Amino acid sequence: MMRMNLFSLFLGTVLVSSSHAFLVSPNTNNDNKALAAVSATTTTTTTTPASRRSFLQEFTVASITTASVAVMFNPLAARADITSKVASSAALRNVKSSQKSMLALQEYVSTNDYAATKLAFREAPLSEIRKSCTTLVKGAEDGPDAEKMADGYKAFIRAVEKMDSQASLAMRGRKLADGEFDKSYRASVDTMQEFLVLAEESVAIPMQYPAEVAE
Repeated sequence: MMRMNLFSLFLGTVLVSSSHAFLVSPNTNNDNKALAAVSATTTTTTTTPASRRSFLQEFTVASITTASVAVMFNPLAARADITSKVASSAALRNVKSSQKSMLALQEYVSTNDYAATKLAFREAPLSEIRKSCTTLVKGAEDGPDAEKMADGYKAFIRAVEKMDSQASLAMRGRKLADGEFDKSYRASVDTMQEFLVLAEESVAIPMQYPAEVAE
């Protein structure tokens, strides 16, 4: 009777743990396979009388299987783009270099040199700014400022695109209002600085590995 009670407790634990692993898993196919493996173990235990040693062995195997599924599909561990996290340091250096080029545009902006401004956006390092910022945003997906990073990037890119568009219109003959181009330039510089502050904080956070998250 005591053995049956222990087994009932074990079976309930395995089923509850397996259900939890299924709910948090982002991959349905892999979940089904893992649950099928657990189900096969529990089915064998139910239909075949086992000795105390066999029961303990099956309990250990099922527990390890369930724990492995929970770690493998932990949503926090899965969110981070590992490749982008590794590449974030190089991307940050590029953004800092781009910031220097952005500040140097002040000379062109003050003289309304629209052609030189547009050309600068299409030469390195500014030409790589989207790629570098995107890498930083993806690398920060498991960090505390993930949403701020994404919003900051969007605000910066909108400001740059507006500035570039104004330069194009001016080159086609449209007269911009006094200070309009300079205002867009200032918005680009400010939003870039705000994004850079968040990016530096994000890169400083150590990369989270699945095992570390599970602990």
